Amino acid sequence: MQFCFDNEKQMWTYLIEQKLLFITDNFRINQFIEEAPFTKDFSTDSPGKSAIWIGYRIVEKYFERNNITIQQLMLENNYQKILNESRYSP
Repeated sequence: MQFCFDNEKQMWTYLIEQKLLFITDNFRINQFIEEAPFTKDFSTDSPGKSAIWIGYRIVEKYFERNNITIQQLMLENNYQKILNESRYSP
């Protein structure tokens, strides 16, 4: 967890610069969200599943800025809206 807190901005920047945020290639996605000793694209010091932590941070910001329930969030399928309205910026 400490790696994620300390490197949140760098991980986010990498995902954006490499245009990985909305990829659909399952193999590539799994490199960021599957069990592993580390997340290859970030660092050998990173935990596996580091991108899931970034997703959590986006949802956390979305909840802070919108008065919704978890049930309402689960019904929202416009991921771009969630990202935009979260105004996530590490």
